[in-house]
Amino acid sequence: MSLDEKFHAQRALIFQGGGALGAYEAGVFRTLYDGFLEQEGESSLQKNLFNIIAGSSIGAINATILVNYFVNNNKSWIGSADALEKFWDKLKSLTIADSESHLLKHYWNGYWNFWHNIIPDKVASPEAARRYWSWNQLANTPLGFTRNLCFTVPRFDIKFLDFNPFVSSWLGYDFSQLRIFLENEVHQFPIKTSIEDNEPRLLMVSVDVQDCSTPITFDSYPKPNANADCEWYSEYGKSKDGGIQHRINYNGIGVEQVLASSLFPYSLYHPKMKDESSTGESSERTFWDGNFISSTPLRELLQSHRDFWLDYFKYNNIEYDDGTLKNEDKQKVPDLDVYIVNLYPSIEESLPQDLDSVRDREIDIKFHDRTNYDEQMAHVITDYIDLIKKIRKIAVDHSRDKDLAKSELDNLLMADQSLLSKKRHGYHRTKFQDLLEGRFKVRVHRIDRKDDRDTIFGKHADFSCSTIEQLINAGREDAKYLDL
Repeated sequence: MSLDEKFHAQRALIFQGGGALGAYEAGVFRTLYDGFLEQEGESSLQKNLFNIIAGSSIGAINATILVNYFVNNNKSWIGSADALEKFWDKLKSLTIADSESHLLKHYWNGYWNFWHNIIPDKVASPEAARRYWSWNQLANTPLGFTRNLCFTVPRFDIKFLDFNPFVSSWLGYDFSQLRIFLENEVHQFPIKTSIEDNEPRLLMVSVDVQDCSTPITFDSYPKPNANADCEWYSEYGKSKDGGIQHRINYNGIGVEQVLASSLFPYSLYHPKMKDESSTGESSERTFWDGNFISSTPLRELLQSHRDFWLDYFKYNNIEYDDGTLKNEDKQKVPDLDVYIVNLYPSIEESLPQDLDSVRDREIDIKFHDRTNYDEQMAHVITDYIDLIKKIRKIAVDHSRDKDLAKSELDNLLMADQSLLSKKRHGYHRTKFQDLLEGRFKVRVHRIDRKDDRDTIFGKHADFSCSTIEQLINAGREDAKYLDL
């Protein structure tokens, strides 16, 4: 691959977490796939349709399916949209409320229509009731079973010697079926990709149960500065001296990393990984669903992108633009075109009026996309750097001694001093130069799923056949309005 090909602007895709709502992402991907195919031709699908795919929770699983397909399909995206939809077809689960029997559907609709027409503001429509009772059967009933995903196990707490079953009992979720399913669907665990082989980068986030100060990001790219003993590792958390607290070594993206990004707190099992701390001590860390700390991992994507390329330039002895005017003709960190698929709506037209709608809106507010500020700050920093460059040029051009002006400005940027802002590792920046390095332009496109009037609180766990099909179709339609 030539340098020009390697450093051209890159395209990234972010999948938000949201359980069954991830089927919407499969529909969105289908439309993006068809749209880029129409615009750029089939040859574009032989290259990187997306250079980076990042996700949390079900978004991490969708991202895994796509990158795995590319790696195992002669490094081509052709057929990837079909592969993702087939994956979701295997997650569909039959429920009594979603029965294929025409007679049962007739009586179901008649019953709910009767009561809904009498008390329209209090009783659900047939469709809302179908979703509610499907969710109850799959995820809210002891020994409920969702195909290729999990089954529920009754649990009972005696911590407070409260033997009221409505208070101290709960349902745990056994995701052993998901592990088996992923190992069968993903033909090459662990997933290892590289920029040298023109392969997409897979990123996924998780949260350390005991240290949620920062997310942990798992990466399918090896570190540019890695040695043969440890090519993949992730660092997170803040130590007392402001540095990195935890370091997890791994060997590419394996099923443990995917499950660490996907399994929510009530799972009966959570992945554990060894912490190789800077002090030489080792301990196990336990991880939960990344949705709880970064449902839309734009910030982690931007940071990982910048860190990777700066390390790549330095360890491959490539001259790069360090942000000053004198080097702006050198290689730069590639700009990013980012496509974000959001599953939880940030805006609702009506106020919740009943328990289910209150709980539904609560979960929307908890997990909706909060990355507008991250995007705004990326633009602000880029604008500031452009301003600094222009001011520097004016100062040099209007100076009687241009060489002296350049020297003094360079000395100002490189002089050791304590700045208020900190680097990713938590240490204070020591040069103004650090503020300028590795900056790139970001353009964000968002595809937002909207709730319909039949939405329910348990929408994330409704894997019924009709709901999955509706979500895929909705994703296809909504993405058609996106300007590629």
